[in-house]
Amino acid sequence: PLTRVPSVYEHHVGGAVRDMVFDALKAHGFSVISQADLTDTRGHKYTVIGANIPEVSQRAMLLDPCASTMLSVSNIVVRRVARVEPETCDSTEVLIMDPTLALRISCHRAMPLLALEYRTRLLAVIQSLDRAES
Repeated sequence: PLTRVPSVYEHHVGGAVRDMVFDALKAHGFSVISQADLTDTRGHKYTVIGANIPEVSQRAMLLDPCASTMLSVSNIVVRRVARVEPETCDSTEVLIMDPTLALRISCHRAMPLLALEYRTRLLAVIQSLDRAES
């Protein structure tokens, strides 16, 4: 299952939040390696960002090449959340997969530590986004 670390931004929608996410990722040592702007069949827009920490990904590759593919890219989804009630405004939600769940398949005892390092930095990204919003 996907573990979500959601944050909802009432005052910033769409591209502004995506730019905030890019800046926060870079500030915490991530490299943004891909971005896909998608629209689902209902017309909802999403941006999927692929980011990694090159030095941590390299260490993971040396420890367990197969399992490291799960850690090499963290997926971040930025999606617009339509208002539910007329008096509320649209907002944007940021969802981040928890890397510690993906690496439970590795037999190497150091892999959970690398996943925890990723998770810690991703939580710092969310905290910096929350500070920017308040």
